[in-house]
Amino acid sequence: MAVNQANVVSTAAVIATGAYTQLVAATPITCTTMIIANTTTQVVKLAYGASGFETDLVAVAPGASVKVDIGLNVVPKGTRLALEAIGSATASGLVAVSLIP
Repeated sequence: MAVNQANVVSTAAVIATGAYTQLVAATPITCTTMIIANTTTQVVKLAYGASGFETDLVAVAPGASVKVDIGLNVVPKGTRLALEAIGSATASGLVAVSLIP
């Protein structure tokens, strides 16, 4: 049976600035679209790639959610996702990401 969607949610108490906080070590599916919801009090960047080699996908304002159509540049199954706060570290809230094939 094909997977239609997968969800990952930040569980870190703090999403830091100046360094990425891992969201998931390996995405469970290949995706072409993501829906990101940010309930923290800071702008948060979502990135993909190995630690130290992250590529930013999108920045999400506090209290906002965005849909990102990745198009031809799919995020393959097994890709690491990470978060970085902009401005100051987060102290509350979470970031939820829905991965859509």
